[in-house]
Amino acid sequence: MFLPQTDETVAEKQEADKARREGYSRIEQWAQEALPGEISQGVTITVQEIQCGDPNCSPIDTAVAIMFPSGGRGMMGIPLESKEVTKEVLLELFPTEDVLRAWARGEEAEWPPMD
Repeated sequence: MFLPQTDETVAEKQEADKARREGYSRIEQWAQEALPGEISQGVTITVQEIQCGDPNCSPIDTAVAIMFPSGGRGMMGIPLESKEVTKEVLLELFPTEDVLRAWARGEEAEWPPMD
């Protein structure tokens, strides 16, 4: 049986949802800006938070998917909640131009590189 939510609980949830959506929006914009101009047309960028069950990773990661009109696509993960991601962190973890161009051509390219 569930207890009814208090007004305070509802307000906290709404505030958390708003912060998450604003984080998604900022990350999408920064990722779009980070793409080389000639391959940025028609690209779809989606952001979502993913709960990680692995004790060796952060409890919530932010996943950024980049999909190109060619059908090529790639993904990167950021070990932070979306509201905590800064432009500097995104750019530090962002795929290299070579990887982005491969994805734009519809080719497979590993990111991040495996050691």
